[in-house]
Amino acid sequence: MAVSQSTVQILTERHEAQKQAPFRHDQPMIGPPDCSWASIRRPRLRACPLPHSFIWREKLGYGLDGTVWKVEVNGRPYALKVFWDHKPPGGTRYWAFQRECQISALLQTIRAAVENSAEPVYLKKEPKTWKDAVRNLYSFSNEGRLKPKMRDAANSISLTTSSFPRIRECYGWLTISGAELSGLGPKLWPTGVVLDRVKRQMSPYEEYFAILYEFIPPQDDTNAAVDIRRAMQAQIDLFWRAGLCMTIKRSENWKQGILLDMADLVSPWHVEWNRFLYDGYAADFCDGF
Repeated sequence: MAVSQSTVQILTERHEAQKQAPFRHDQPMIGPPDCSWASIRRPRLRACPLPHSFIWREKLGYGLDGTVWKVEVNGRPYALKVFWDHKPPGGTRYWAFQRECQISALLQTIRAAVENSAEPVYLKKEPKTWKDAVRNLYSFSNEGRLKPKMRDAANSISLTTSSFPRIRECYGWLTISGAELSGLGPKLWPTGVVLDRVKRQMSPYEEYFAILYEFIPPQDDTNAAVDIRRAMQAQIDLFWRAGLCMTIKRSENWKQGILLDMADLVSPWHVEWNRFLYDGYAADFCDGF
């Protein structure tokens, strides 16, 4: 069925407006995040407080959104994702840096809310609609935890620190100069590629945005498939009940049962959030992995 020109225009305008929303803080990531409802509605990732003098160890891979390197800071390994787009792309293409900042900030807030709550966080066990997703998100806020509406509901589930699944740590956003990237040498520099009919390359004359993540090493134990599936399902259940929608299913975006690519997720505030993707996706997500 053909999409009308007016529908395309409205969708484009919504995407363009979304890409103008604030999504990062200049304040360093020190201490717990703000868990107010206002912050959950406008999640903003704080700046990386670690020194930016990286030891570049290995190029781990690249994709449509950016290139990832294994780097070392103060003797510890990290994964540094540098994004191709140093400004919002046009049209209906999402801005990967913005989305990952928002999702990473939201997940940090959700975890902090559970860790700092005097009692469990109560959620609707099987959310299906946009309203369900938003109400569950509200349950994590300071305001929602003061008066937990789902505490005594028959269809609720409680979330505590002990039941909170492991998710990939994020250490904040930063900028990297294209000149530094270009000086890494042929084994490490970001090679220009064409992905999904879009030319991707980094110029030595630009500044690029990046996010520093926990480095997840390769899985050593080949007999741990059941544990990996259990870890994956625990995260999927959390994302689902926290109102997040997974837009794509790629096994390469998971390692040791941990989601690596936060751009795979969208919140109810994103244009890309889709009820049909959201409703029930958690039940069989691990099938085929």
